[in-house]
Amino acid sequence: MSEDKKLPDKGQMVMNFIKAVAKHVADGMRKLTLDQYVERLNVCNTCDLRSGNRCTHPDCGCYLDKKAWWASEECPLKKWCIITYSELNLDKKKEASNGSN
Repeated sequence: MSEDKKLPDKGQMVMNFIKAVAKHVADGMRKLTLDQYVERLNVCNTCDLRSGNRCTHPDCGCYLDKKAWWASEECPLKKWCIITYSELNLDKKKEASNGSN
């Protein structure tokens, strides 16, 4: 992806970040499994709005390697969504059973 894409202005990025942190805290600061995280980043890797490690969407501007870990976050284009408690727990159980083989 091109490195010259324009990020949202600093004020908008601050507001976007504050909203994301508030949602993350309200959600119990849950993080995804490694597989879920990698799946999200793989989607980002194909997106025209990606510029380096950043999303240039006006409702984002986030560092993707951070945002993609948070279960409470979603892509502003809905290419990946919020992960529910049940989805997260199912995937963690799968990872635990795969690790015990």
